Amino acid sequence: MTLGSCFSIEVAKLMQQDGCEVVVNPFGTLFNPCSIRDSLQRLAHPHPFTEKDCVMMGAGADLWCDFHHYTRFARPTQIEFLENANRSLREAAQSYARAKVLILTFGTAWCFRYLPQGHPMSGRVVANCLKRPAAEFSRERLTVDEIVSLYTDFVQTRGCLGNSAVCPKEIIFTVSPVRHPADGLQGNMASKSILMLSCEKLTQIGPARYFPSFEIMMEQLRGADAYAADGRHPSDASVRFIYQRFQEFMGGSLSF
Repeated sequence: MTLGSCFSIEVAKLMQQDGCEVVVNPFGTLFNPCSIRDSLQRLAHPHPFTEKDCVMMGAGADLWCDFHHYTRFARPTQIEFLENANRSLREAAQSYARAKVLILTFGTAWCFRYLPQGHPMSGRVVANCLKRPAAEFSRERLTVDEIVSLYTDFVQTRGCLGNSAVCPKEIIFTVSPVRHPADGLQGNMASKSILMLSCEKLTQIGPARYFPSFEIMMEQLRGADAYAADGRHPSDASVRFIYQRFQEFMGGSLSF
């Protein structure tokens, strides 16, 4: 199972082409470590989403979603959204329970916290702002200590999180090579540095490994031609190169 940024989707596609059974981002694209951790908790203890979780998207989208999912889960009615979200959750929780390897791709240390009162996510970090007004959120950057604290129990239980029905997993952390230009050059690099330091500490406190996706992009594939036309995402050739390195990292075989 892979969870995290859009880069994890690209790698998972190549894994599937190689014959691996892979469940890809069951909540949609997730960017920050806090939202990924919330998703892991939900997969280990899959209590369903309810009407209280539902949020009407902004910018005239006229669609319902919630703050746990990416916008591809949005639907015209609450009933449709909940049916789809809970069906996906049930299926993903079953896959999570038997998954042997879990790959978590952190995209950014920046996150958004929902401010209005009266919602289950009030005061909590959201996975997606759903095009809601900016005034409803505060923007903050997670620290290394905060991220390590979020994942300490997860690493030490090897993903079981107190659920004896969930099998222990090999946990692999990585940092997405996708640029976040809205943060500026310095802001993007500071964010990535926080993520890398967090992963380093997490591999020191429990049975987890780190694969250097971001570092390969920066040190071995640097240059404008390493990126797609948008200047943010790795090119197809770069994704394949990083994937080859991942195959080597996994011992030359991905038939787990």
